[in-house]
Amino acid sequence: MANHIPEDYIERVYAGLIGKNIGIRLGAPVEPAIWTYERIRDVYGEVSSYLKPYRNFAADDDANGPVYFVRPLLEKVEEALKALKLKALKDEELKKNQRNETQNTANNEKGLNQIQIQPSDIAKAWLNYAREGAGMFWWGGYGRSTEHTAYLNLKNGIPAPESGSARRNSKVVAEQIGGQIFIDTWGLVWPGNPQKAAQFAESAASVSHDGEGLNGARFIAGCIAAAFCEPDISIVMDIGLS
Repeated sequence: MANHIPEDYIERVYAGLIGKNIGIRLGAPVEPAIWTYERIRDVYGEVSSYLKPYRNFAADDDANGPVYFVRPLLEKVEEALKALKLKALKDEELKKNQRNETQNTANNEKGLNQIQIQPSDIAKAWLNYAREGAGMFWWGGYGRSTEHTAYLNLKNGIPAPESGSARRNSKVVAEQIGGQIFIDTWGLVWPGNPQKAAQFAESAASVSHDGEGLNGARFIAGCIAAAFCEPDISIVMDIGLS
C-alpha cells in the first residue's frame, strides 16, 4: 500500500477528527470499568444518542493530543519546505528546463518523506503544551496515571523514551491504553501508508508507553492510514494487525 493523498484529503482529516470527538463524548459517561455491557444495556437500553447533554466542551488528551503532538512534525516540514524553496531559487536551470523542474518536484517529495520524528521531539511538545495538573491528561498521580508519570519524568530530566519505559514505570503503567488514544494524527498524516503511520505512532507513544502500549498505538495509526484506501473494515483491521 503506497502513500496516497486523495483529492478530498482535508475533508477526510476534518471528518476523522470530528468522528473521534463524537466517539469521545458518546463513550465518556460509561468509560469506567464498572460500566459493563450488561450494565449499559440495563440502565440505558438501546443507545441512539449521547448519554449526557454536553453544553460545554471539556478538552482532554483524547481530543488535544492529536492536535498538539503533531506540531513537531509540522515544524520540521515547514523548515524542510523553506530549505527546498531556497535551493530552487538558486537553481537557475529550473527556469530553462521543464524536465529539471519535474525532477526537482520529485526530489522535494523524497526529501519530505525522509523527515523523521524522534521521541525527544514529542517530549518537547508534552512540556510545551500540557499545563501541569489542569486539563489535557488524567493527573492521577505518579505510578498510577501513565501520562502523569511520564510528564513528571520529563519534567525531572528523564528523556524520552525512558520517560515511558516499562523498566522505569512498571509494565502495568506503561501498557495502559493512552498510547492508542491520542495517536490518530500519525495515521492522518500518512494516508495509505500504514507502515509509516505505525513507525511515527510508536515513536510518539514511547514518550509515555511501552510494550503492548506501543503495539496499540501502531495498530490504531496503521488502521487510520489504511482506511484512506481500503473501505472494508475487516481488511483495515488486518492491515493494522500486520
